[in-house]
Amino acid sequence: GGCIRRRKAALKSLERGLERGHASARVFRFIRDMLDDLDLSRIIGEMSDAVLYGYQPCEIMWGRSVRSWAVTDIVGKPPEWFQFDTDNCLR
Repeated sequence: GGCIRRRKAALKSLERGLERGHASARVFRFIRDMLDDLDLSRIIGEMSDAVLYGYQPCEIMWGRSVRSWAVTDIVGKPPEWFQFDTDNCLR
């Protein structure tokens, strides 16, 4: 328990940033604003549950604005809701 809590706390405390690279200013602002609207600390915490199960299913929630679709949330789902079939594909 304690090791997992420390690992999650360390992940959440890492410095995060976004670099423009070769993206246009408009695309960069769109991505920056979308990420600013997400609760990244919660999302990182939920995704780091993969350490416990070997994977962490997540649902990506999408929303539509006037001009485009954008990610509005990423929600971790209970791994016990999913299973692997005989071809080792996640169901």
